[in-house]
Amino acid sequence: APNDAHLRAAVGLIDEMLAGFPFISSHYRANYIGMLITPLLRAIAPPPYKLHAIEAHQPGSGKTLLANLARIIHGGVFRAEMPNDDVELRKQITAILSITTGPVVVLDNVTGVLKSSTLAGLLTSPQWDDRPLGSTSWIRATNDRIWVITGNNINIGGDLPRRTIRTVIDPGQPNP
Repeated sequence: APNDAHLRAAVGLIDEMLAGFPFISSHYRANYIGMLITPLLRAIAPPPYKLHAIEAHQPGSGKTLLANLARIIHGGVFRAEMPNDDVELRKQITAILSITTGPVVVLDNVTGVLKSSTLAGLLTSPQWDDRPLGSTSWIRATNDRIWVITGNNINIGGDLPRRTIRTVIDPGQPNP
C-alpha cells in the first residue's frame, strides 16, 4: 500500500532519469512517461497499444537514448532501422513476436514518410498471424509489445497518425 512518500520518491526517480531531456512541452513529456510505464500495466490495460514516436528536428538530440531507456528498464528488441517495405516488416514482426519476449520494440532512424498497412494492422490487433519465412505453417502470437520508432522530422501517413502517440524533443542548439 504505497503512501504519499512512496509516490513522491517514485516521481523523483522518473524526474531524475529524465532530467536534461529537452521535451518541447509537458504534454510530450507526459506521453513519454505514459509509454515508459505501459509495460507495467499490461495485466490491467491489455493490448494492442499505440505506436510511440520519439522525434526531434536534428540528429544527436537523444531520441534513441530515450527509446532505449524503456528497453533497458523493461527488456526488448532494438532494430537500427525501419524496413523499407511491408514484406520485410512482416518478416521482422513475425520473428520478433515469435522469438523474443521483451515488451519494448525500438525501430530506430525512421526516414521519409512512414506509411504501412502492415504496421497499421499490427497496432489494432492483440494477435498477430503470419507464415514464418520458409514454412507452410502459420503462427499466432500475442501482440503485447510497445512499438517505438525514432527519427528526425518524422512524417507519419496513411492510417498511422491516429494510431500514434508522439514525443518531441528539441535541444535548442546545433550539434547537441
